[in-house]
Amino acid sequence: DIQLRKGYSGISGEDEALLKEVRPFVEKNMGRLAEGFWSHLMQFEETKQILKEEQKAKRFRNALPQYVLGLFSGDYGPSYVEKRVNAGAVHFRLGLAPRWYLGAVSIFYHLLYDILKEYYSQDREKLGKTMRAVEKMLNFDYQYMAEVYELEHEAALMEALRKLKELNSRLEELSIRDGLTNLYNHRHCIDTTLREFERTKRYNHPLSCIMIDVDHFKSINDTYGHPFGDYVLKELALIMQRHLRMTDLIFRYGGDEF
Repeated sequence: DIQLRKGYSGISGEDEALLKEVRPFVEKNMGRLAEGFWSHLMQFEETKQILKEEQKAKRFRNALPQYVLGLFSGDYGPSYVEKRVNAGAVHFRLGLAPRWYLGAVSIFYHLLYDILKEYYSQDREKLGKTMRAVEKMLNFDYQYMAEVYELEHEAALMEALRKLKELNSRLEELSIRDGLTNLYNHRHCIDTTLREFERTKRYNHPLSCIMIDVDHFKSINDTYGHPFGDYVLKELALIMQRHLRMTDLIFRYGGDEF
């Protein structure tokens, strides 16, 4: 796959050798390159907001020299690709969109050109070949970056959908539960009873329904107060739940009626 992608980008052994040759000079000018790149990023409110946290900014600045030196390593095998994939994942998680990456690549290319122009001040032809090699490698990198963005976006979307589904399930459950006793509520009682009656008629099966209430519940509230009355209802709900079969359903119909 790596060789195929190199072929797509037109990377040759000569290109790799040219990039490796200028690595010491690029490393020597790393501070200048990094500062120019960072200064450009900080011109935009979007990147300022994304990188305003000190830890994020430090992590990003420390990663840049590693990225640059990797580009001029001359070795573009599995280890190189793994680092590029990881870099793409970091960019995505930082919130740096593809449009940022494409713009950054352009700035990075021109900063490199200004530096390498000094190295090849007497050899414009070799400068042109080296810059074409840089362009090919940046294209090679972007193949992986684009895939990482796509996969990370898909994963984030799936996670968001999972959370939404989970939230909807919780909301649906809350909508059919009584807030005090956590039993099924009146609305769900009516819906379920109608459905079960229809099922009974269709299959000619027996159906049992029991309705109970708490004797003298008003006097409990009047004598001991409503909080104690609520406690009685909750305890009664627990007692009934403990004695239900798996196929039974229990509802709070309203007040002290079940």
